[in-house]
Amino acid sequence: MEKTVPVLGSVNDILVVSNALDCFDKFNQDLKNLAMKYSMADIMKYLEKVKDGKIGFFKRQKIYQFYQENKDTVDTIAEHSGIVMFFLQNYKKDGTMRLELDYYYRYLLTHQDEKEKIQSLLLKLDELGIEKIEMKEDIDFTEKEYQLNLQDFYSFFGKISYLDNIEIIPSYENNVIKYRSKGSNYQLLLKQQEMPKIVLNNLTFPIENLPSSIDWDFLWKNVLKLTEGMEQSMTAFRNSVMLDVSLYDLKEQVMSTCNTFKSIDSVNNKPELVEALSQIKRGIVELYSIKKDYDAEIITEYPLLSQQQIGDGVQQYVKVRENSIDID
Repeated sequence: MEKTVPVLGSVNDILVVSNALDCFDKFNQDLKNLAMKYSMADIMKYLEKVKDGKIGFFKRQKIYQFYQENKDTVDTIAEHSGIVMFFLQNYKKDGTMRLELDYYYRYLLTHQDEKEKIQSLLLKLDELGIEKIEMKEDIDFTEKEYQLNLQDFYSFFGKISYLDNIEIIPSYENNVIKYRSKGSNYQLLLKQQEMPKIVLNNLTFPIENLPSSIDWDFLWKNVLKLTEGMEQSMTAFRNSVMLDVSLYDLKEQVMSTCNTFKSIDSVNNKPELVEALSQIKRGIVELYSIKKDYDAEIITEYPLLSQQQIGDGVQQYVKVRENSIDID
């Protein structure tokens, strides 16, 4: 199934639609009819004057009537978003809604029985300082791994992805914290010197699932706190990964050495060469056996670890190393 594209929306504009949901269809139809007689620029300017009580002696009767019949909706727009900005962002010249606002309007209609929860969430997002949201209803935030580079804390280009129900993943890198979500309705992306961004898969989850602050230090410390008491298990994981990689490198080097000796006719058939190479191979087998026992021991001692995670760590390390070699 083709995945949907995130739909961008303004928190305040969606809040306007939510508060005016029962009469928003009439508002849109009336605006569309009004746009057949007046330009959207004239409508916006005159509505602002009417709202502020600054209309002159000569009224633009149709616009004035539109305001009187849709007063609550227009006043809600002025309160939460601003008349000019709301119309500019969400309506075309012919008075019809743009696709983004239409999407959220239909979403709100579908979830009318959860309107209070949605409004509470929108107000919380506004309180946190989040102006825009991206809705992608089919996204599963548990499918991806995220990471926090500790060197980015003071970096101008530092960033952090924050989610609900974060779970730390063992990493072989000392300066990187890897994690995933066991279940989240959102991904909050914070970058230094940029406005916060948030992607959501619904607007009906409890506001308690959001962080109490999106302050840079606060979110970093929340993730770092989850690593407390994990130093020994992380060290054991890194040791296991590096042992695996070292044994792999040793095995490759031995095979290369064996092939070299076999290509030299003067030593190829000597019994001492055969015995020496056999001893090395037996030694590698013993080392793998010791490594297997070590893995079993640390997996028993640290339930966070698993053989699958160790294997994944080895693959990631080798991949990074190969990419680094290719670049050089």
